[in-house]
Amino acid sequence: MKSANQFEAKNYTLKVLLSAAYNLSAPEILGGPDWVDSDRYDILGKTPGDARPTPDQQMAMLRKLIADRFDLAFHGERRETSIYSLTVAKNGPKLTESKAPPDTPAERRPLLRIRYFAARRRMPGRDASMAELATVLQRSIDHPVVDQTGLSGRYDFDLEFLPDDTQFNGALRDVIKPEAARHTSQEFVTFLQEVVGHGKPPQEIHIFVDNLSAHKTSKVEDFLHPSPGSPPLHAHLFVLVESSGDLVLTD
Repeated sequence: MKSANQFEAKNYTLKVLLSAAYNLSAPEILGGPDWVDSDRYDILGKTPGDARPTPDQQMAMLRKLIADRFDLAFHGERRETSIYSLTVAKNGPKLTESKAPPDTPAERRPLLRIRYFAARRRMPGRDASMAELATVLQRSIDHPVVDQTGLSGRYDFDLEFLPDDTQFNGALRDVIKPEAARHTSQEFVTFLQEVVGHGKPPQEIHIFVDNLSAHKTSKVEDFLHPSPGSPPLHAHLFVLVESSGDLVLTD
């Protein structure tokens, strides 16, 4: 939500929107025309009333919007598939129970989501359940995630991981991601030059960076905005502070 009663989603494919709206992993959505997984859309909508809707209410609204705007037709099928099972280790859970009041309304809880950094992914969880953790995890990997922990509480945790080919539908397979404990602005410019050298117009290049001071120097600015008359390069700072049965689309 962009505000208490304004829903915004930018540059998402219909498949990603369906994954969120119906709480499915992307491989569970089958069929449909090719553009379902290629064309991208922006959504800006206003929710009724003044109160901020809960996450479940937001997804119900998203389902209705998708059905209305895309004339969506689908049916469910039962299929055998591999899953990831979220379970408790044999030594028991070592999670920190949330200190948030147990009666905190759902719409006031921090949204659980993956944050994107140059060479890693982080998921800061605050007042989150294991069911919510499973839902967010399955949006980025190649199989559904099922919560089988038996834990009904809400917890605070910080999850950090490196992406591989099983995550994000293989989209990060060719990501250039040199790792270093620290780097200078000149090393960052060298990295940008390598990235641009891999691009082929009109291919878009997305650069994931954090707010490190080495990324905000005159050398970086000079590279992104060269001499007058030269076309500027545009870098975007991506920090996302921020899905069983199968859903089969019908052409």
